[in-house]
Amino acid sequence: MRCPSCEFENPAGMKFCGQCATPLTEIPSMAAPSPQTYTPAHLAENILTSKTALEGERMMAAVHDDAE
Repeated sequence: MRCPSCEFENPAGMKFCGQCATPLTEIPSMAAPSPQTYTPAHLAENILTSKTALEGERMMAAVHDDAE
């Protein structure tokens, strides 16, 4: 197996390059998949259209300080 970093030809089955110690196996990505890849379209649409209902009503409130 040829090293992608230094082009050294390594014997089969090696995990690291014998010349520069670069990993010869692909390291799996730890990034989480995007929700768009696994969320059904009808469910995503329901979530997006009901966003304002989930946020609730916003109201102004007055605070009185009766400590005097």
